[in-house]
Amino acid sequence: MGLPVGLPGVQVGFIIWVITASTAGTSPTAAEVARFCGHGAWSPLFTSYADCVKHGAVGLADAANLGKGLAVSVIVITWVIVDLLFAVTYGIYRLAKR
Repeated sequence: MGLPVGLPGVQVGFIIWVITASTAGTSPTAAEVARFCGHGAWSPLFTSYADCVKHGAVGLADAANLGKGLAVSVIVITWVIVDLLFAVTYGIYRLAKR
């Protein structure tokens, strides 16, 4: 009458996965900003290359933060599904032992 075998390890694994995904760096590198603003790509949206570098970096960081949030959401949903599967299989195992 305890926890199913392997459950604590799975929980720790998911906790580590959520922590590492949520603390990942999101600031764009200089190369990413240069690629975003280079070759006149800044002209439709920004007044100058410097303006693109200043505000484009914020946009790139915001996009990375959105991706990080989506990744953590997918991890948590996967965690819930795995826990549900553990509970169902444990319940079937307990009923079979009666």
